[in-house]
Amino acid sequence: MANLDLSSVIEANLRAVQLNPDDFFAHFNLARAYECKGRMEEALIAYQKAVTINPKDPFVRQALAELFVRFGQPQQAKLVFQRLIAERPDFVPAHIGLARLLVLEGQKEESIVRLKRSLNLDPDLDEAYYLLFCVYKEIGFVKEAINSIQQAIRIRPRYYLYLRDKAAFLNQIGEKKNALYEIRRALASYPQDRFSLELAAELAHESGDYVSAERYLNLLMDIEPYSVKGLSLKGQWLVNQGKLEQAEAVFRQVFKIRPDCQDVLPDLARLHVMKTQYSSALSVLSRFKMGGTEKTEILLLKVEALIGVKNFLEAGNILKELLEQRVYQEDVFYWLGELGIYRHQAQEALSYFRLGWELEPKKARCLRRIAEIEDSLGHVEEARQAFELLAELEKNTIYEDKEDETKDTGLIIPQESEEQGAKDWEKKLAVEGEQLENLVGFGDFLYSCGNLEKALKRWEMANALYPGTLPLLLRIVEALRVQGNLVEALNYLQKMRDEWPESDQVFLAEVSVLLEHGKPDQALSVLRQMRTLFPDHPEAEVLELRLARLMDETIKMKKLSDEILLKNPSHLLALKVRGWLCIRSEDYVTARSCFEQVLKITENSDVESLHQMAGLEENSKNFARASACYEAILQLEETAWVHARLGMVHAQLLNPMMAIHHLQKSLQMDPDLEEARLKLANIFVEQEEFQKAMLLVDPLLSQERFLGEAAMIMAVSLAKLNQHHKALQWLDLIRKHQPLEPMNWYLMAQSLESLQEWARAHKAYRKVMELAPEDSRLYEFAQESLVRLPA
Repeated sequence: MANLDLSSVIEANLRAVQLNPDDFFAHFNLARAYECKGRMEEALIAYQKAVTINPKDPFVRQALAELFVRFGQPQQAKLVFQRLIAERPDFVPAHIGLARLLVLEGQKEESIVRLKRSLNLDPDLDEAYYLLFCVYKEIGFVKEAINSIQQAIRIRPRYYLYLRDKAAFLNQIGEKKNALYEIRRALASYPQDRFSLELAAELAHESGDYVSAERYLNLLMDIEPYSVKGLSLKGQWLVNQGKLEQAEAVFRQVFKIRPDCQDVLPDLARLHVMKTQYSSALSVLSRFKMGGTEKTEILLLKVEALIGVKNFLEAGNILKELLEQRVYQEDVFYWLGELGIYRHQAQEALSYFRLGWELEPKKARCLRRIAEIEDSLGHVEEARQAFELLAELEKNTIYEDKEDETKDTGLIIPQESEEQGAKDWEKKLAVEGEQLENLVGFGDFLYSCGNLEKALKRWEMANALYPGTLPLLLRIVEALRVQGNLVEALNYLQKMRDEWPESDQVFLAEVSVLLEHGKPDQALSVLRQMRTLFPDHPEAEVLELRLARLMDETIKMKKLSDEILLKNPSHLLALKVRGWLCIRSEDYVTARSCFEQVLKITENSDVESLHQMAGLEENSKNFARASACYEAILQLEETAWVHARLGMVHAQLLNPMMAIHHLQKSLQMDPDLEEARLKLANIFVEQEEFQKAMLLVDPLLSQERFLGEAAMIMAVSLAKLNQHHKALQWLDLIRKHQPLEPMNWYLMAQSLESLQEWARAHKAYRKVMELAPEDSRLYEFAQESLVRLPA
């Protein structure tokens, strides 16, 4: 479709739909073409028609769910994904779609579980590993995050985004050398990526490789000459090169582009300190908003500038404050020592310099001061020893930058750990012999690294040496199932059924393989045999319930969930299934009752049920109850999406202050929530805060999907501020995209009237009357305005 003219595709499929309204593929192709064109509302209608015609097609339902996500309707998307998974447990796109949604909603634990299930179905699903990396990174699981991104890179070794994000994470945790190596790999895959060039320049600069840093910066400036980050790095590089005048000119350029830029203020202040312009440095630092990791660095820079202007009292107070906060750094003790010298308190200065040198014995400045003070005090032996140490230190410093770039930094890089682990297992097998537990353990290790084929070979080797071991055979069957070699898996299972006819694990494995093989009838037959042997087996009951759902046996689904709930009224999954069934049959009262029971059992801690309840309440226009649900979710997990929904609900409840609070909070957490941005802008228009509204929608004006609404907010705001010429420019843009929108023509007419362009205003009002229904208020307003206007 990408190579065809989309308009032609739309026309052809519209003709097909007219000839045959039940043409599934015509509706599906039409929906995809509309989506590519950005005509989302029409795409949604077309997808829904396709689903109505063929409700069992998983691909169209998947596409519909993805569109719901883009529309900011995650609950509807979630329902579609959940139904798909229940009906088609082997349909990987639904698992990954739901996992992606859970990640966006901030449901970290549930998203990890779902992503691991996706990987069980498809171990080479790089997106699942990437999403796991994002979740682990967010919750601070460093080793797991590194392992996950490495697996994604194993599958797509040259994909720049994975390499770039790994580099950024390594940089974040202080692994600068490894980060530089990874970002160079990212640039080898995509040399024009702005973010990779920025990070590469920064890391090269920090490592002292100024030649590479300059090269990366030049490439970056060629691509984006006005990159604030690029100019900031260029300024830093020039400062380090001692080219202070050129650096200052670059920083001035940054301030022209972004007057409120904070990033370059510390470097500009440092530049003034280097030029001994201490008052200028203090003036620059006064504009810096203190906070985060830069706080100590900025305060120490301020101390240096204060000492430069002989304000020892304030400098001393800052240093004491840092000591009270337990900031024990060489810099702090060095400047305390310097203060001691200025105050002629040699012994006090000496003690501070010694503390600084003990913290960083490779830094020469504290040791130099120790030597000088000991010499001035007449302590000949102590001074001699200090000067000898200083000479040795300065001699060694020459070689400091020549360390091996591949030196181990202590972080386990998964590629290396996999190779080393395999060597360790080979060694263990050579020493202890090919014992069953060693062969199985080696296979388990390879499987955990994502090497399914190698793991399977090890297990098959173990099976050849030690035939008839059930746990080993179950591993082989599971690996074959994941690999897609279902016929071979069923051959193994047939032999296993003969040998272990009453093993519940064999039954469950066979059901899983048959489901994967697309044979739900046979799976159901095996499951029934199992239930004859194990009538109360919990996994069998749940599997049969899922099978019934897969085969769309509504009566059976109801029967099974009823049976489970009869034995255990608190069975959460059965309650949720009953709730989903009720939503499907539009029995929202019972659905609400089911999810209320889940919440009662879990003491309002089941986030998924709270989301379901919130969605049900919103659909029923019970906005006060929906608000309570979202408030409860916020107690459990605070996400941008929940704040956004709560803001929308408060807007419906005509509670603008709370709506503004939650919508602003959502945008602080995630500036890319476009629906929240538009809603907040509309509220600001209602509150007559037009400048705020225009600032909010400014980023949306470049996005075709939101252009119409964002442009309308700009036009209304400008008109209210009596900037009618500018308002008309936006209204004219909307007219080109939506020529039949009467409200747009009405606003144009009002602005033209304000500018006393009577002829054009007449024409615009007549257009409103032509397009608006005769019984509408807009029609009446236009009619009244025409009477009022001068001829």
